[in-house]
Amino acid sequence: MTLNLIPMERLQHIPEAHWAQHEFCFRIHDMMADVLRQASAHRISTVTITFKDEEEARQSKDADNVLQFLKDAGREDDLLKIVVNHVAVPLYADMLHFIYEALTCLERRKTTVAFALLRKPLKYSLFLASSLWADDQDFFVRLNDPAEGFDDSRIKPEERLALLRTSIQRLGGIAAGLNAETIFGIVFDRNNPKGFAPYFDMAAHLVTSYKSIRTEPLNLNFIFKDPNDDDLYEHIYFPLAYVLLYLYFLQLRTYGRMALASEAFVSWAETVMLGTFESVFGVSNGQPITGWANETFEKFLQCVACAGRMVVTGENAPRLFMAEEIECPHCGVNQQFPLWWLLAQAGHGKASDGAPADAKGGNPGEPSSDEQPT
Repeated sequence: MTLNLIPMERLQHIPEAHWAQHEFCFRIHDMMADVLRQASAHRISTVTITFKDEEEARQSKDADNVLQFLKDAGREDDLLKIVVNHVAVPLYADMLHFIYEALTCLERRKTTVAFALLRKPLKYSLFLASSLWADDQDFFVRLNDPAEGFDDSRIKPEERLALLRTSIQRLGGIAAGLNAETIFGIVFDRNNPKGFAPYFDMAAHLVTSYKSIRTEPLNLNFIFKDPNDDDLYEHIYFPLAYVLLYLYFLQLRTYGRMALASEAFVSWAETVMLGTFESVFGVSNGQPITGWANETFEKFLQCVACAGRMVVTGENAPRLFMAEEIECPHCGVNQQFPLWWLLAQAGHGKASDGAPADAKGGNPGEPSSDEQPT
């Protein structure tokens, strides 16, 4: 199955059973890039400071280092907000550069390179992004001496898990249904054979000594791996999509706290992405997304060509949510149903509630020249 989001020539080296899964992962990347582009355009990192009088304003202008001035003046809250805001945009920009390259490596069967590229954003950047959202005060304290505060060797497993739990709890809404233990197992647990942590280390190092991934005698990690093997594709997309969803929800909420996204848009984005995840991977936490969609859109899913009634199924739900297209089962005509319009008609939000005009994004899987903030 394909979602028709990526040109077929780019999917030809990926096992066909995983086309839609790959496209979905790329779609999350593209949605994050769209949010990042809008964040840069709206200059959400900008912080406005009100000084108590003209003298303090003059002193700030004369200071060699405004941040040091604010610290000396006891304005820790302003200092924290400036630092946190200015980290949030480039942190996600850096993530997306690595994620994009990793996904394109999967399209070329360079799986070892893909894992090496995913190691930084999913293991290291994810921890910083979680800290930034869950406890910006703690993030600020750590950032005062990042070599100490964010030293990976000093961060205990229970500390990582506790941070993930707090972060997900603070996300609220649909996103709160994510599982901290699942993310921890995927990203950080080297004893989890279904997780990424063993692959991260083996892709980055030719020799590993940890007991669960100890390099075998007369071998070096991955150098004899046949690129035509499909085994890694069987295990990569579900965990990758799960973690990317978490990062997307983190980004939406973090930027929303910086006054970019409305609650209506965040709710729409979470519904669409989690719904597509459920339909692509065949999982559900409660009512299946197809049942919800049919109940919500019942009055509006009517074919414009033959007036026949259309039904959302497990097969067409991914394309409806990602490409906003559905094929009539009666006459075979493919037609567009903009989801934001459908949700608005069904009373679940209006375009004026804050959905960006280009919420659907540009060409999926294409690099964004605006990912790196200016």
